Amino acid sequence: MNVLDLYRSKGLDCKKVASTHGGEYCGACPGCGGEDRFRIWPEQDGGQGSFFCRGCDTAGDRVTFLMAFDGMSYPEACASLDIKLEDKKYRTPKVSGAGCQVSPEKSATHFTGQAGVRCQEKQEKKAELPPEVWVEKAGELVKWAHGKLMENAEQLDWLAARGIDRAAAERLGWNPGKDGRDLWRPREAWGLPTEMKENKFGKMVKKRLWIPRGIVIPEVGGQKSEVRRIRIRRPEENPPRYYVIPGSNMDMMWITGEKPAAVLVVESELDGIMCHCQSGGMCSVLALGSSAAKPDENLMEMLRNAAVILVALDFDGAGEKAMRWWKDEFHQAKLWPVPEGGDPGEAFQAGVDIRAWISAGLPPAWGVGGSLLDNKKQAAVMEPVIDKKKKVRRLEGEKIGGVEELAGLLKQHPVVIHNTAKRTFLAAPLKWQQQHWEMYQYISKLVFLTPEVLRFVCAHPAGTITGKNIILD
Repeated sequence: MNVLDLYRSKGLDCKKVASTHGGEYCGACPGCGGEDRFRIWPEQDGGQGSFFCRGCDTAGDRVTFLMAFDGMSYPEACASLDIKLEDKKYRTPKVSGAGCQVSPEKSATHFTGQAGVRCQEKQEKKAELPPEVWVEKAGELVKWAHGKLMENAEQLDWLAARGIDRAAAERLGWNPGKDGRDLWRPREAWGLPTEMKENKFGKMVKKRLWIPRGIVIPEVGGQKSEVRRIRIRRPEENPPRYYVIPGSNMDMMWITGEKPAAVLVVESELDGIMCHCQSGGMCSVLALGSSAAKPDENLMEMLRNAAVILVALDFDGAGEKAMRWWKDEFHQAKLWPVPEGGDPGEAFQAGVDIRAWISAGLPPAWGVGGSLLDNKKQAAVMEPVIDKKKKVRRLEGEKIGGVEELAGLLKQHPVVIHNTAKRTFLAAPLKWQQQHWEMYQYISKLVFLTPEVLRFVCAHPAGTITGKNIILD
């Protein structure tokens, strides 16, 4: 049985969408669902087939299919397919996180980067640093690609249309390839171990390092700011859309902002760069690379110390599942999906003001000056009184208009205000936010950017303020 047979054996249906690479089929992912995110190439890997899910990034051959979706161990999967364990062609795939990719040679037994056969629900250890030779070669490639980008008006316009101006593009590059074709290099020249593959004539040959055309997204680290990862966003529609050069370290991209204690979590690194650019760097940005990826121990510690975490992963099945993990893991995490489109990039192209969207999710005092904790202390010192005629708890000398408007809106809409000693934030059902973004933003501005309303909320005795209890009896 090949991968297509295994897929159909689960009672799932798929349709043929292309004849390239021996045929391509699409359908729902057995793991994360969806409608057409799961791709199958039944003729690859010598007719055994390979697969790739654009939603959860699970990929592999028929062995990894059984491991990922049937819960089999490696020996169990091999036994069910009559594969002998001593066959050197098969080996246990490395499992170090989510975000695996099919190798360019179309052999799905090879995994690169932070790869794995399933979306891990636990945090993973950091990947090893690249070899010294790899770092040197990667640095040369990034420098060359950056020069090519700065002289390519078409690619700069493409980035600008996605919210990345020329200044933000300084961290990126463009690989035009050679004569419009992808680059190929000996793996050994980059300090990578030799790997063999069987060519179409049945002869074993050395695999080469694939460096596809596309936008070059480097990640640097260490005291010398060395290149530790190269991810390439390919212009072609064929998967993988994003490709990580083998040998890369898979630490996540972190961009420090003006308010380091506020963190925006996105999936795509290009979206992360765009959000930082469009917001003027008002907060730190963490780009996961894959919605299913989990932070390492160092990032987990930084995130636990954050005042607020805005989780803005892609609005699809995999993204929604990941959002729940973030909400369970961090008490200060706030689900903050974009009001338009499926991700921040699409939202920008739809005309969403990215800075306003991020600002609306940040603690209120960060938008009106001072710290949130200082504002709460100041509000606590001011003696609250009860207006018997209006039955509203207010501060001495305060106008009631804004508070009464807020009370009316909370009665009409499923928005609640969580009010604790350290933070105040809004919450509402995700679907409602998507459908009533303007109203949600209006309520947010009314609470956070209207001083008298903010003082009223900070002084309110309830930990969760709703339309039912905002007016006190």
